Amino acid sequence: MRSIICFIVLAALVPGAEAPIFYYPFNEGNGGILNDASGNGFSASGSAAWTRLKTGSAIVFTGEGGQGFSVKLPPEKQIGKDSFTISCWLNPSTVIIDAKEKRRQLFVLDSHYPAHIVTMELVNNDGTVMLMLGYKKEDGKYSYTQINSKKKLSLNHWTHVAALCDREQYKFRIYIDGALDNESNIDKTFDGNFVGDKPLVIGASWQQYQGAVDELSFHKRVLSAEEVRASYDTKKSDYTTDAVVITGSVTPASRYHVSPAGDDAWTGVPAQPNAAKTDGPFRTIERARDAVRTLKTKKLYRESVTIDIAPGVYELSDTMTFTSLDSGEPGKPVIYTAK
Repeated sequence: MRSIICFIVLAALVPGAEAPIFYYPFNEGNGGILNDASGNGFSASGSAAWTRLKTGSAIVFTGEGGQGFSVKLPPEKQIGKDSFTISCWLNPSTVIIDAKEKRRQLFVLDSHYPAHIVTMELVNNDGTVMLMLGYKKEDGKYSYTQINSKKKLSLNHWTHVAALCDREQYKFRIYIDGALDNESNIDKTFDGNFVGDKPLVIGASWQQYQGAVDELSFHKRVLSAEEVRASYDTKKSDYTTDAVVITGSVTPASRYHVSPAGDDAWTGVPAQPNAAKTDGPFRTIERARDAVRTLKTKKLYRESVTIDIAPGVYELSDTMTFTSLDSGEPGKPVIYTAK
C-alpha cells in the first residue's frame, strides 16, 4: 500500500515541549546548509536566496531554477500513520501561476508519484493554504484527504501557519497567526502509511512556492492550541516589517552609502536609515564592493558608481581584496570617497 501527502505547516519550538523531528530557524544567513536545531541532526542541503530579519534571517525562493533544500529522514522519523504538525512563517511574493493546476508547492515528499507524495501548497491563485494526504490503495485506487484554509495569505506579509493532522481523532486543523482558521474531518477508512524512500524537499521543483520562509518545524504529534499560540506569540515581534530584501541582491544606482548605522541587508542607496528601519546605507565596505560586483555580473553597470563612506570604525574580519570585477569601465569609474 503506497501513499501520498500534501501539507503546509509548522511550529516554532516551545520551551519544555517535546522536541520536533526537525526545526530550521534559518539563522545561517547564507550558504547551502540548513542546520537542524531540534538536536536530531537532520540538516538539509540545497540552495535559495536569503534575507535578513530583525533577528536572524530567512530563506527566499525567488523563482530561479535549481532552488530548494532536501533532507532524508529515516523511516521511523517519517510520518507513517502518526499524527503530525508542520508550522512556519511565510511571506509569499506571488501566488498567481499560469498553469492548469493552480498550485504552488512549498514542501513535498514525493516517492514514486502519484503512488506516494506529501506536499504543502498555496492553491487557487488566491493564497489559500492546503494540506493534502493521498495514497494508492491495495485495489489500485487512490484515496485523498485534504483541508484548505479559509483565510488567504497576503502577499509580501509575514503570516504564521500551522497545519495539524490528527490521525487518532480523524481531524485536520489549520491555524493562522495562532488562531484556529479551519477544521475538517478525515474519513475513518483513510489508512495511508506515509513512509517513502525519497527526501523531504523544502521548495519543490514543480510549480515552486515563491517568497520567504522562516521557522520551519515538523512534529510527529498534534500540537495543542496553546502550543500553536505560544509558537506564534514567541516570534511575532521578529516580523515587524514585511520587507524582504534579498541578501547579496542589488538595487542599481550611481551612488551607494556605507555607514556604521547601516545594514548589509538594505539597498545602500539612502544615506541614512529610514524611520521604519527597513532601508538605508550598507554597514560594511565589503557589501558596497559586492554591490558593484553584482551590477557588473548582471550587466547592470551602465554609469560611474560612487561609494560614500560615512565617518566611523569599520572593522575587517579578514583581508579585503579587490579584483577586476571591482574596477570601473572606460569613462565610468568606481569611486570610493570618505567624508
